Amino acid sequence: MILIVEDQEDMRRFIARELAETYRIREAANGKEAICILKDQPVSLILSDVMMPVMDGFELCNVVKNDVNYSHIPFILLTAQHNLQSRLKGLNNGADAYMEKPFSIELLVAQVANLLKSREVLTRTYKETPSTPATSLAVSTVDDLFLRKLNAYLEEHITNDALNVEMLATEMGMSTSSLYRKVKGLSGLSPVEFIKIARLKQAVLLMKNGKTESTKLHSGQVFPLGLFLHLLPEKKRKNTDGVYERMLAKGNVKRKVDPSPTLDETEISPPSYSRSPLLIANPRPIPL
Repeated sequence: MILIVEDQEDMRRFIARELAETYRIREAANGKEAICILKDQPVSLILSDVMMPVMDGFELCNVVKNDVNYSHIPFILLTAQHNLQSRLKGLNNGADAYMEKPFSIELLVAQVANLLKSREVLTRTYKETPSTPATSLAVSTVDDLFLRKLNAYLEEHITNDALNVEMLATEMGMSTSSLYRKVKGLSGLSPVEFIKIARLKQAVLLMKNGKTESTKLHSGQVFPLGLFLHLLPEKKRKNTDGVYERMLAKGNVKRKVDPSPTLDETEISPPSYSRSPLLIANPRPIPL
């Protein structure tokens, strides 16, 4: 969803009409109205005029970029002020792009698409590359601090069977709904999926480093095979076939009844052992 903040109704409706062909749109007449919308709905990008009553675009940008709940949202400033000082003020407040009026609507549409695509590239790289840290998703200092704290907590409790979204929200000082919007906005994943990815990344990293004799896994978790393979580089995925077949033979892979399951319908669950359900004894490493 794109939030358009503009006090001139004609201009706001014009921009909304052009973008509505591709995106869902919400409109606000000033910064204060925009903040009310941000509190209730997830927003993918903010497009704001500078000169507005009640709360102008500079102030809105400053509030958004310094609030951990919204700091990840791309922000484009539109202004009729054609001077260097105005541009610097916008960029210093954290704006991701700055466009002067009158502007080309085609250029504006392209700028919106590029910012959203850049975010998609970050999230895809994080999900597909086991070695990519969570902090790579940060686009601001506020986001970097948030991700470092989140990742540190996950690393400390990665083998805790009781780890859940409520525990994460409490640690981060947020409500579960706010945590969901933040994590989803940063990574494209729900908090539950983010936890699974963190566990899988650690498992792949340990196997890559040859530390498989005592690799710890979450004892009760069931992971989609497609998600596991998705974490590996494409050229390496074929090397997992033998591992998967061995796991299937040992009963550590569960298939649905469908005779032609897709990757997403095939699940891997950690093996169970009578002495220690958290230890895998000498598993064969996946060549990475």
